[in-house]
Parts: sequence; structure tokens; C-alpha cells
Amino acid sequence: MLSKPSATGWPQLLTIAFWKTVICVIGIFGTNAIAYKYGTTYWNMWDICHVILENNWNGGVRFAIFLFAILMACSEQIKNLSSNLISFGADTACLLPKYININRGMVLGLTIGFVIQPWYILASAKSYLTFLTGYSLFLGAIPSIAVADYILRRGNVDVLSLYTAKKDYWYLRGWNWKAYVAYFMAIWPVVPGLAYQFSKDPSVSQGWVHLYQLGWLFCVFAGAFTYIALSLLFKDPAMTEARQHPWESYAKNQQELLGKENEGTVLQGSPPSESESEKVRHSLDKNVVKVENPVGPVLSV
Repeated sequence: MLSKPSATGWPQLLTIAFWKTVICVIGIFGTNAIAYKYGTTYWNMWDICHVILENNWNGGVRFAIFLFAILMACSEQIKNLSSNLISFGADTACLLPKYININRGMVLGLTIGFVIQPWYILASAKSYLTFLTGYSLFLGAIPSIAVADYILRRGNVDVLSLYTAKKDYWYLRGWNWKAYVAYFMAIWPVVPGLAYQFSKDPSVSQGWVHLYQLGWLFCVFAGAFTYIALSLLFKDPAMTEARQHPWESYAKNQQELLGKENEGTVLQGSPPSESESEKVRHSLDKNVVKVENPVGPVLSV
């Protein structure tokens, strides 16, 4: 049993990296084995199943392919539900809580997925790998902006204010415009080069292609640099206040919220006393104004 939340970091990092590597290696070995036996490289699972059936048309192979197809269908459904639909539903529910709950957001995401089915991206292994590379470019600027914000604040984040209506993190009607500008400035220069990888349009300058080849590193540093510059030019009171304190000094005053005050000091058989964070939560519950849900219960579609 883990003694503290931070103890999950290294085990998760090692196990995720190991098993993702194993899965990729198995896919490469399987594709290489099919290419060695039949003379053609197949990357898509349905193509592999098709060529196996074409060359081994018997009851045992057909039943094995049937079981494999059922397992893969279940796997894809679970993966899309947990990795894609739930996160999309939660995000859309936060953006439009008056009209959309999580379930409705999931249905919306599923519908959009069918409408914009990217068949061209899935047409070949090359186009699919190109898409995955481009996808990482759009993600690279996000953590760099978050890290830049943390460094600018000298690690001082008021955790309680993140969950209340205080103005410290309200920015412009709830939107941190500097983060969005930094994100846009980081990704737009690589878009022409990414488009060239699919279209091979000769009118695209090779300068854009070379910039795209810098890829993830460019997006990371461009996003962080732009956000730092904007934050220093357009200062907000909360960040200015945070920069006046030593590094991560807020954390020392908020250890109760992280559940660390009584860590390792509770004797077995004696219940712990109510912590200060629980008192804060109770006081917040008393001051929360309850509003009727205009779209019905959260669990209803």
C-alpha cells in the first residue's frame, strides 16, 4: 500500500513506458512476420486478418479471427470511451454547463467523430504516422505554457482559489488570453509544413518544411517564450503577488489542503482529527448557493 500520493509517480512512469514499448515491439514483430510470410507489409489489423483468411481458409482460422475481431471491437470501445469520450464530455460540460452535461457531451463527441471520420489519415501507415507526429506538435505547447506560468509564479499557487470565485485566477471572464495567444503563436508556424506532409504541394516553401521538422521542440520553446513575454508585459495582480514570495512558499502554508500535516503520525486504532482542509471544505459547503439543474439530472441524456 502506498504511503503518500507522490509515491505513484515513478511506478506509473516505469510501467507505462515499459508496456507501451512492449506493445509497439509486438506490433512491429507481427507486421514483419506477415511481410516475411506473404511478401507484403500490412499495418492495419483488418488487412492482416483479411490476408490470413485468404491464405488459410479453414474453420479453425475463421473462428480465431472471429474471436480476435470481437476482442478488438471491445478494446476499441473501451479505449475510446475512457480516453476520448469521457474527457470530451467533461470539457464540453465545463464550457456550456447550462446546456450540456457529461453524457450529452459524450454523445456530441461520438457524433462529431462519425461526421469528420478522417479516412485519408487512416488510408496508409505513412499518413497515420504523419498525423501522430503532427498531433504531438499541438500538445507540446500546452505543458510548456503551464510550466512557464509555474516558474513565473515562483511555484506559488493558491490552491483554494482555483476552486472558488476569487479574482486571482479569473483573468478575462475566466479566460487566460495570454495562454491562448502563446499557444496560437507556438503552433501556427508548423501548420504549413504539416499540411505539406499530406499534400506535397510544391508551392509550400521549404522554409516551412524545415520549421516543421523542428516540430515539438519549436512548439515547446515558442509557447513558453511567448507566454513569459506576455506575462511580463501585461502583469496581473495575483502573479505579481506570488513573485514577491520565496519559491513555493505558498505550499508551506497550504500543506493541510494536500493532506500532509498528519502524514505518518496517526496511531493505529485511533481516528484522525478533522483537518483544517476539511473545515475549509465544510465552510465552503455552507456558503455555496444551490442552483437547480436546468437540464435535469447529470446522469440523464
